[in-house]
Amino acid sequence: MSGNATLLLANYDGLNFQKTAIAALLLTASALYTFTRKRPALFGPAGGCVISAQAAIAATAEGTGQHIQMAGTILPSIQGALMIRKAYNSVRGETFTTHYSALKVLEWIDKRPVLAGALIEGPGVAAIAIGAGLSHDWALCAAASQWTIANVFLGLSDTNRNDPSNYSTKFDLT
Repeated sequence: MSGNATLLLANYDGLNFQKTAIAALLLTASALYTFTRKRPALFGPAGGCVISAQAAIAATAEGTGQHIQMAGTILPSIQGALMIRKAYNSVRGETFTTHYSALKVLEWIDKRPVLAGALIEGPGVAAIAIGAGLSHDWALCAAASQWTIANVFLGLSDTNRNDPSNYSTKFDLT
């Protein structure tokens, strides 16, 4: 949220419509994400906001780091698509399982969605920060740097509550 707010409030050279729109999309995605635990269908619109924001970041990239910034939007866009997939599966009440080794990664993503999302999105937003820095877009650089740090802590916070090895056990000392 702080990275999104940084992007929204960093219009130091007057109102920048593109940055305001990107920040609004990402703030909406963050707000929707907080309600997905009880309403998993909200992953759909949240993912759509993420994809739209990444498209706008790529479309407005300029300067020396333009290509790095544009490439950095690919991974967060994939994360947005996975959020839409999560919404679709949860509305249908399906759990994805497969015997095909090539699709096992999707099964792992479904079991560890927070960690997987951070691992997918983190490198992309880091690339956006680098590209924006090279292009002297300091507002986007600051926001993307915060997104990168947030993904590190978000990934570290993931615990698979369905995995019995994550629970502490009582030791019988008698």
